[in-house]
Amino acid sequence: MRRYILIVAGIGLALAAYKRTKVEAPALPPPAPPPPPIVLPVPKPAPILSPDEMRRIQDATRDPDENVRWEAARFLIKLEHPDADAVLFHMLAKDQAPTLRTKVADLLAERAEKTRNLEKPRQDVTQALIGALRDVESSVRMSALKALGRSGDYGAAGAISDLLKDQEEEVRLEAMRTLTALQEKKVEDQRREQQKLQEELRRKQEEEIKKRELERQQGTSPLKQLPQPR
Repeated sequence: MRRYILIVAGIGLALAAYKRTKVEAPALPPPAPPPPPIVLPVPKPAPILSPDEMRRIQDATRDPDENVRWEAARFLIKLEHPDADAVLFHMLAKDQAPTLRTKVADLLAERAEKTRNLEKPRQDVTQALIGALRDVESSVRMSALKALGRSGDYGAAGAISDLLKDQEEEVRLEAMRTLTALQEKKVEDQRREQQKLQEELRRKQEEEIKKRELERQQGTSPLKQLPQPR
């Protein structure tokens, strides 16, 4: 009986030792992340009209009916036609319908606001709107002021200040509001530019610190190459 107990105890000790010395198999590495999805550029849709038919649209911008002229201009804009801006500028300056000139100024304001933080104000748009500040209709002058304010082009401030002497009270008030908005825009632009310069300076300082630390670690620091005093 004692011999049996010793055998069982020996087997147990052997199993315990085996478990302690058993080398676990290394864990499998995590699977590689999936590749990023391939995003293909969306192709620009082809126009539904032929070149000859497109010329009819351009002719429609001179239709006797102002609604037809307006819809033709909007169609050219939607299509991103190269003549769309020229059509808008001509309508803003020459169209006989004050309501249409007002619509054009509002549309230019919308387009300017969409690109306000992406690119510099377009000078051709600014000049077209400055020309509209001299329109005989106060509604057009008001729309041009609002458009310039939304565009953020504070280079037009001088022309806007001329309307502080406008005969219409609402135009004078809108001119003052537009100047205030442009001044705030300039302050914000300067703040962003200053912040950008500070970040660039901070980055250069960090790079210089890393460079000196690397030189110190490699034993090539200029300080270590100075002759020691005797």
